[in-house]
Amino acid sequence: MITTFIYQHSPRLIKSRIKDEKGFKKILGNINWLMFEKVILTGLTFVIGVFVVRYLGPQKFGQYSYVQSFIGIFMPIATLGLDNIVIRELVKKKEQKDEILGSTFLLKLTGSGLLVILSIVASLFINADNLTTTLFVLILAIGQLFKSFDAIDYWFRSQVESQYSALARLLAVLIVSTLQILLVVLQGPLLGLIIISSLHFVLDAVFYLYFYQRKVGSILTWTYKKQIAKELLSSSWPIILAGFATAIYMKVDQLIINSALGEAELGYYSSAVKISQAVYFIPTIISTAIYPAIINAKKKNEELYKKRLKILYTLFLWGSIMISLVVSLLSKPIIYLTFGDDFSLAAKPLSVHIWAFVFVCLGVVSAKELLTEDKLSFLLIRTIIGAATSVLANILLIPHLGIVGAAGSAVIAQASSNFISPLLFKDTRKIFLKFLKAFNIFELIN
Repeated sequence: MITTFIYQHSPRLIKSRIKDEKGFKKILGNINWLMFEKVILTGLTFVIGVFVVRYLGPQKFGQYSYVQSFIGIFMPIATLGLDNIVIRELVKKKEQKDEILGSTFLLKLTGSGLLVILSIVASLFINADNLTTTLFVLILAIGQLFKSFDAIDYWFRSQVESQYSALARLLAVLIVSTLQILLVVLQGPLLGLIIISSLHFVLDAVFYLYFYQRKVGSILTWTYKKQIAKELLSSSWPIILAGFATAIYMKVDQLIINSALGEAELGYYSSAVKISQAVYFIPTIISTAIYPAIINAKKKNEELYKKRLKILYTLFLWGSIMISLVVSLLSKPIIYLTFGDDFSLAAKPLSVHIWAFVFVCLGVVSAKELLTEDKLSFLLIRTIIGAATSVLANILLIPHLGIVGAAGSAVIAQASSNFISPLLFKDTRKIFLKFLKAFNIFELIN
C-alpha cells in the first residue's frame, strides 16, 4: 500500500532508523488502512460533491454552505474536544474501557442535544425572515446526535485497529454517495441534499455499532462513571473553548460573505475552499494514526519522542509547501475542470486560500505535541489568537477585496495561530524553533 511503497523507497538512513522500532509494522498497517479509507472517502465524496455543486450552481451551493457553516459554529458543544483525550485515557487505562466509553458516549449525547437547541434558537433569531434556512439547520443538527457513537471510533484508534472504523465510514459514504447521485439524476430539491447529509451521521453510527459488536462486544456493558466524566471534561475544557475559536475563524468568513456579498459569492468562495481543504486529510490521518506511538515514545524514550516529532514537522512542512505551490499555480484550470465556467470566479481565492494548508500542517503536529505534554491551555490561547485575527482580517479585507480578501484572511489567521503564536510565549518557543529547523530538509538524515 501507499506507506509500504514510501518505506521501501525511503533513503537507507531513514529506513534503518524506523524498521526495528517495536510496533512499527502495526503502526504502518494502521496508517495504510486510514490512508486507504481517507483517499477513497475523500476522492469519492469530492467527485460526487463536484456533480452536486455543478447541479446546484453558485447560489444554491452558497445557501447549502451557509447552513453547514452555521451548524459548524456550534460543533464544539457536540464534540466536547474529547477525541484525543479519550484515546489517551484508553491507551493508559485499557482496563477501564467500559467506564471510559460509557462516560464519553453520555457526555457527547448531552453535548449534541445542546447543539440542537442552541442552533435552532440562534437560527430563529438570526434568520427570522427565512424559515427555510432554520428548517435546514434543524435537520442537520438532529444528525449530530448520532456523533455520540464516535466513542467506538476512539476505542479502535486507541488500539491501533482503525481498519474497523475505516470500513464503517466507507460503507456509510458509499450509501450516501449513491443517494446523492440519485438526487442529481432526479433533479431533487436542496432539502433532499440536507436530509442526505444528516443521514450520513446515522449511517456512521450504525456501522460503528456493527463492527464493535462483532469485534469487541455489546455496548450494553458501557457504564457512566461521574468521576471519569469529570476528569475528561477537566482535561478537555481548553479544547472545547479552542474549538469555538476554531469554528469562528474557520466559518466566520463564510457567514460574513453571505451577509455582505450574498449567496452566489459565497458559492464561489465555498467551491474554492472545498478544493483547498480537500488535502487537509493528509496531515490529520497520518498524525492520528501514529499518535499512540508518540504517547508511548514519550513514556519510554525521550530521544525517540523528539526524533518522531522532528521527522513529522519536516515532512509536513515540505509536503504542504509543494502541494500549495502546485494548486496555486494551476488554480484556473483546476476550477474549470472541476466546477466549470459557472465557477470561474473561484480561481483567484483558491490560489490564495491553499497556502493556509502549510500552517494547518504545522498546527496539526504541534497540537499533538502540546497534547502529549499536557499543555492544552496553549491550544486555547493560539486558537483565540487565530479567531481574533480572522474576524479582524475578514472585516477589513472583504469589503475591499471580496472573496479574495476572505481567502487572504484565512491564510493570515492560520499563520498567526499555528506559526507565529508559539513565539509569543516562553514555554512554546521551542515549538517555533522546531518550525524553523523543519525548513532544513536535510534534518531527516542527520
